[in-house]
Amino acid sequence: MSKPLKELIREQLIIDEQSIISDILPKVRELIRLTKDGKPLIVADKSRIPKIYHVLLYLVGKKLAYLAELTDSPEASIKEISSTLDFPENYTRALLSELLSKGLIRRSERGLYVAETMRIREIVSMIESKLRGSTNE
Repeated sequence: MSKPLKELIREQLIIDEQSIISDILPKVRELIRLTKDGKPLIVADKSRIPKIYHVLLYLVGKKLAYLAELTDSPEASIKEISSTLDFPENYTRALLSELLSKGLIRRSERGLYVAETMRIREIVSMIESKLRGSTNE
């Protein structure tokens, strides 16, 4: 007897965040760390990656801090990102807009930003590539 449709859909289509994240944690560890209260710290050489990737790393860190239950939310405001990264708010807004257009992050109804879990592997690969060969733009 075949499995019910709902079981097939659940088995084949439900996203398991743990499996997506767990295998890239060693790579992420080379790029960011988290404080005990969930604040992301960029440990990668910031001078070797474009500032847009600083924003991405911060949002990936926020997402991971949330998944580790160190914070109440995976989202960050423009003000929070700007303040933490020491970027002007207008500049941060422009970077976030570019990241949104590429589908690497999303904006909530409240105007807060969050990294897309399904794109974290790609984000880490892009940043690793920049660190291996490129200089800051």
